[in-house]
Amino acid sequence: RTACPCSPRQQTTLYQSARWKRTRQNLLALFPICQICDVALSHEVHHVTPHRGNPAVFWSSELLAVCKPCHASITRQGG
Repeated sequence: RTACPCSPRQQTTLYQSARWKRTRQNLLALFPICQICDVALSHEVHHVTPHRGNPAVFWSSELLAVCKPCHASITRQGG
């Protein structure tokens, strides 16, 4: 794994942007049920390719609408 190419502040800025908030809201509306377990309500969005703060990867990575437990499980596994 490579280190994050940006500071934690820059990474936080990606998640606070209006563009991300719209993207997230639209994905959660499109997929209200978790795309992993297909049971629970989705409340989080997962980047399939870990972006590690890289804006190019952040915006181009495939996204999944997921429930909190599934997102935690994926993240623990390094995904």
